[in-house]
Amino acid sequence: MTTKTNYILRPAIAKPLIHWFYDTYCSAGNLGKKFKQKIIKLAGIKNGDTVVDIGCGTGVLLIEAQKQFPQAKFIGFDPEQEASTIARKRMRRLSIPIVVLEDWAEELWIADNSVDVALSTLVLHHLPTDAKIESLKEMHRILKPGGKVIISDFGPGGWGLFLFEHRGYLKDHRLGLIPEFLKKSGFKNVSVIHKHSKKIDIIQGEK
Repeated sequence: MTTKTNYILRPAIAKPLIHWFYDTYCSAGNLGKKFKQKIIKLAGIKNGDTVVDIGCGTGVLLIEAQKQFPQAKFIGFDPEQEASTIARKRMRRLSIPIVVLEDWAEELWIADNSVDVALSTLVLHHLPTDAKIESLKEMHRILKPGGKVIISDFGPGGWGLFLFEHRGYLKDHRLGLIPEFLKKSGFKNVSVIHKHSKKIDIIQGEK
């Protein structure tokens, strides 16, 4: 399910060829597989969990997580058709049973109280403030009581990949407001649990 947003979404990349380049670019910028593996470790995923990756892009984090926890259920969401198509092709090629849906973070096609862990990595800085908060409220809605959200994104003192980003949407991150948005969306025990490469905050919250 996809719906039209009332803001301009400037995706990380707009064409299939550049999507492949972006994965390489992220790796070169210390945001590749090792970064994703760190997120997976901090998320505390267990076999048997239902885990969603909101803004899953080309599926790198999902694939790494499924390798470590083959008995967990993973679902990816991304509104970009090109990115989600690449992710699905990767899943088929690797025979990985992960579903990737084209959906906006503000209106996820998944039931209330059905998810153990929600992940969102380098996604919120693509959204204006109201959409950030609506997305976090959706993550809260879908999590089971006691479920966990892990948000990994630019924090105070961080810098965006300005070749790809909408700079106005980064203001909330430069001001360190994302933990407050999590609290406003209903999460408790919110804290920055790790700082990656001095620019990325990995933030945890609980339902």
